[in-house]
Amino acid sequence: MSLIAYAAYLLLSSVLLTDAYQEELCDHFVPGEEFDFYSDYDDLCAKVDYYLSHEKERQDIARAGQIKVQRDFSLSKRLDEMLEMAL
Repeated sequence: MSLIAYAAYLLLSSVLLTDAYQEELCDHFVPGEEFDFYSDYDDLCAKVDYYLSHEKERQDIARAGQIKVQRDFSLSKRLDEMLEMAL
């Protein structure tokens, strides 16, 4: 999945729980604070159970991811970055 797809998902204010550690994603987001990942099926089940029973933490992670996307991945910010590279 592309970084843009991850960012779009985070805008929904849901916890992003993805299937593997991805360096590009970790370059922009903090695991356990703005999203999380699992390493295998057992880890997935454990994290789903954990987040379902820790609602505030789940909501905090979802909100932190949403705030990061709104702040760092807005269209105006991306256009500004492209203009800077072009000049």
